[in-house]
Amino acid sequence: MSDIALISENGPVENLQVAVLIFATLLFLKKSVDLYRNADEPMLSYSMTAAVLPLLGAARELSFGRVLGIEHDLVMMLKLAIGMIAVSMVVFAATFFLRSIDRYIDAIRAFVLHRSSLSIYLGLLIIGAASLFDKGYLGMPKNAVVEEVLELVAFCFILRAAMILSTGNRQIRSMQTGRSASAPTEMARS
Repeated sequence: MSDIALISENGPVENLQVAVLIFATLLFLKKSVDLYRNADEPMLSYSMTAAVLPLLGAARELSFGRVLGIEHDLVMMLKLAIGMIAVSMVVFAATFFLRSIDRYIDAIRAFVLHRSSLSIYLGLLIIGAASLFDKGYLGMPKNAVVEEVLELVAFCFILRAAMILSTGNRQIRSMQTGRSASAPTEMARS
């Protein structure tokens, strides 16, 4: 199989990217359900917000359904549905965050420095590098193989973020109203 066939639009590499992103979305959502059951609203807000990234990434890689042979009107409805789901997830996450956190700045700092977030940042940085090869920015040669491989690596870092979060067994409750101030340090470690 040639390089072109492997990296072609909707080819094996792109389909693997979609699978990785869907798996990451499902891991984040499963963790969100677990956190909801445990009433860990600060981490629930983080997990729900993080799930939006791979969800939108998978939708983008699937070209919102065009690759599945779906008619234009249905593709538009699918775009709208995915957008509404993503916005709803962010609104619910913000609601859980705002009602359960006393010290917002400390909590935001903890989320920004969370091990899972660091993996997401690395993935986003690699996606940026991939776009250099996709568009030929900054004098980089247009190279679809490098772009698709870099995107796959980036999406694996996002999957890694979901795995880090889903296997973390520490629940951060101390940022909830009336708890101690040691939460950001604990959260950054979990």
